[in-house]
Amino acid sequence: MVSDYDTNTGVRHSGYINVDGNWNASVDGYIVRHINNFDVSSKLKLRHITSVDMIGQDGSGLTRSKVFDNNVTYGLNCTYSFPKVKLGLDFNGMFARFTSGRTDFISQNTWNFNTGLNAVATLPANFQLSADLTMYNRRGFTDEALNTDNFVLNARLSKSLLKGMLVLMLDGYDILHDLSNVSYTVNAQGRTETYRTVLPRYFMFHAQWRFNYTPKRRNVKR
Repeated sequence: MVSDYDTNTGVRHSGYINVDGNWNASVDGYIVRHINNFDVSSKLKLRHITSVDMIGQDGSGLTRSKVFDNNVTYGLNCTYSFPKVKLGLDFNGMFARFTSGRTDFISQNTWNFNTGLNAVATLPANFQLSADLTMYNRRGFTDEALNTDNFVLNARLSKSLLKGMLVLMLDGYDILHDLSNVSYTVNAQGRTETYRTVLPRYFMFHAQWRFNYTPKRRNVKR
């Protein structure tokens, strides 16, 4: 869909048109290693995206808009297992450079990355405690409102009963109440803000019942 915007009246005329030239390409690789009680995995992805659109303003006619997105994504996951405790470290980051030949386009170098710690501990009396703390960061956007830091803490306490057949769990989600439900992308159509409807900070209790049933075999007369 293309639009022509009249800055004097605020009227926008929209319609449909076929535009070609959109394409993307990527290459990625993974490394996974297991050394005794230590596990590590790493991934790297390189990607190019070309976005094409037609834009217009004040009846001057439609002009071709092309935006280039070159980005690098890197992820690292490490875990170490003790007899009753498992610790983990996670990192995921993406660097993106947005450029265009348009005179009114401001090139941007943006960073989106998150770093997290997680742990699972086996406690006495068949209790288990797990928690993860993740810090989400955004940097490089020309609008300072988009350069944010969010800390997200989740936790679970579980109790196993009846030889593992019954499991009681108490979950705490976004305990610090700092989770953002807004994400951002940039392409030829402009900056897109996506708002997702999510549950706010909450605690939930639930139970899980496990059972196995093996039917008795019937004797069939032949």
